Amino acid sequence: MTEEYLQFVWKNKRILNPQLKLIDGTQVEILNFGSHNTLLKGPDFKHGSIRFDGITFYGHIEIHVKSSDWYVHKHHIDDNYNNVILHVVYENDKDVFQNGVKLPVIELKDLIDMDHWNKHKRYLESSNQIICENELNSVDPIFLQSMIGKSLVEKLNDRVKLIKPYLTEESSALYVFLAAAFGSNLNKHAFLELIKSVPYSQLVYLTPSQRYKLMMSESGMLTNNSSGKNEPNQWHFKGTRPNNFPTVRLKQFAHLIGESELELLVKAGSANNVIEAFNNVFERSNDSISSGGIAKLSSNFKNGLIINGVVPFLWYLSEPNCEDKYQEMAIEILTSISPESNSVLKKWKNSGVNMENAYDSQGLIGLYRYYCCRKKCLSCQVGNKILKN
Repeated sequence: MTEEYLQFVWKNKRILNPQLKLIDGTQVEILNFGSHNTLLKGPDFKHGSIRFDGITFYGHIEIHVKSSDWYVHKHHIDDNYNNVILHVVYENDKDVFQNGVKLPVIELKDLIDMDHWNKHKRYLESSNQIICENELNSVDPIFLQSMIGKSLVEKLNDRVKLIKPYLTEESSALYVFLAAAFGSNLNKHAFLELIKSVPYSQLVYLTPSQRYKLMMSESGMLTNNSSGKNEPNQWHFKGTRPNNFPTVRLKQFAHLIGESELELLVKAGSANNVIEAFNNVFERSNDSISSGGIAKLSSNFKNGLIINGVVPFLWYLSEPNCEDKYQEMAIEILTSISPESNSVLKKWKNSGVNMENAYDSQGLIGLYRYYCCRKKCLSCQVGNKILKN
């Protein structure tokens, strides 16, 4: 049994006997099951109400597999749990006291539809990477679209959270976001560590060749480089094509960040203008790269820089004052760009899911990462709908 499943049972009122009793046999009426608390610290269900012994109680409801988990999770020393009016558990193995008062307990062990639990358990044990792939057609597409949007927001928030610690110069935030995008999945952390020792202010007045030499010197990829630099094993060559080797990407990066118009990107005013401005910067940078005898950046890589660099940068700009215009611009840019192609997205395509743009593909990558891989079907609207049947 899992706590997540018990929360699902309570939230959806999937209890075999509606005439509930406390562990001591006292009949109890659930007037309000409470609202599921998925974001804030504290009890699992907020603002519930119950009635027993002729008294109505208002407060919070906590769910556990075993009642002793109350102490394992240290709720007894957390003031957030002082207003818990009901402890709902699969197995009552220990009396629980909060502020000297014994908590009323409902035990669910004999009140759960075990056929439904076994169905959920089969999902948990499934070897399918997208567990519900054979049942996706049975669910209204609106629920998948909702999860795509939710997962996209989670993915963008995670990207900003990853990059924030490296923002030593507020005026050069785009430089940091683009550095992470240049590193792709394999080398983004190495790129971010590199720019900690090579801030934008040290590079802006150098030539591309000088920038590259300085970054290579600080990168730790040179054999005669030792302490105080990035270690060579932080950079990954294995598992990537020669055009994507970090030495190549550093050369290309050295050319792109010299384009002064990058700093004006945020003032473009609209999603279309941002894309157009970035395309112009990209083409000029590619001309400079080509004249230096370096492999040009592909159009697919350019889209990747917009998706993984420019869009999260705009998302980051929206945070301080909750400026919706930057979030709206980021979303509009994603809907204007073609979807990517990678192994995760091929799994979705094989499951019959179509992608119209990068909004869809980024959301599906997030959905796969945050829900499918973790088998959090009960927290997914699609999985929730399938498992409610």
